Amino acid sequence: DFNNILSAILGFSELAMRSTEPDSTIRGDLEEVYNAGQRAKELVKQILTFARQTEEERQPLQFSSIIKEVAKFLRSSIPTSVDMVVDINSRGIILGNPTRVHQVVMNLCTNAVQAMEDDKGKLRISVQDIVLDSDGENRLLKLPEGEYIQVRVADNGKGILPQHLDMIFEPYFTTKEMDKGTGLGLSLVYGIIESYGGKITVDSKPGQGSVFTFYLPVVSSGTNEYTYEPEELPRGSGRILVVDDEASIAKLMKKMLESLGYQVFTRTSSVEALALFRSKPNDIDLVLTDMTMPDMTGDELGAEISAIRPDIPIILCTGYSRKIAGKPVGKHIRKVINKPVDRSELAVLVKELM
Repeated sequence: DFNNILSAILGFSELAMRSTEPDSTIRGDLEEVYNAGQRAKELVKQILTFARQTEEERQPLQFSSIIKEVAKFLRSSIPTSVDMVVDINSRGIILGNPTRVHQVVMNLCTNAVQAMEDDKGKLRISVQDIVLDSDGENRLLKLPEGEYIQVRVADNGKGILPQHLDMIFEPYFTTKEMDKGTGLGLSLVYGIIESYGGKITVDSKPGQGSVFTFYLPVVSSGTNEYTYEPEELPRGSGRILVVDDEASIAKLMKKMLESLGYQVFTRTSSVEALALFRSKPNDIDLVLTDMTMPDMTGDELGAEISAIRPDIPIILCTGYSRKIAGKPVGKHIRKVINKPVDRSELAVLVKELM
């Protein structure tokens, strides 16, 4: 269900961005919606990864982009009485999962704001590229020599008592009130940073504030930051039957495919879709069907359609189905595509099959 919602958010915002001027205010707002949707997409993948106990996907990330994104969100959500300063001097690229890295920075910044008395204070986020050798601060960190991104999150809040400093990264340890935290935030931060080959330290004095500093290894020095750019995607011609019991998703797929040059028929019932195909099996060149639908699932629909016309290419679209997760689908299904559907992935896949 959540992937269906994300499909609509990501798909329609991308279509809307393609119709706006690059420098317009509405384009900027749409990009924020699109980027938030991408984070949610990664979060869903992370939840499913945890449920299936598989390895998380990591990719090259421009760390400065994550910081800018977090800063934008914080400026709109923290009290105006908190003075936030962001200092970025980094072009470094790390290997990580966007959602996990976002969690690290958000957790540290949220803790910093919560440590301020009466929602007043100063939050400073600084990022820089550094080289660690065998001397200096690395004598304590004991990290492999090389290039790192150093991130500092500092506040002038109430600080941490000395007797608590050795315990703050332990699961369920918290000094917050019962309804203000679970004690899992900093242990999550610690676990992510360590799993990425980094280290985190803390320096704090009661009444003066805290400084959390973490280091992540750099895989390369980047020069380009992510900006949404409409892609030149493969176009084609042909007649496609789209089947999805969510009307908004069927509408989205129709718009996406029509923008790529295809003629599209939509049905929100698998039974009605089968009836349509039976009435004119040679007038449809490809079928794109959702997996989880009432009356007849997507793979069952595919089997029925394939029995009528074995050569018809069928794409199965799924948010996550236990029935097919990690298992081969029937021979009648040519490809499986995951929700939320990416327009570029869909364009390449359809062109390949047609």
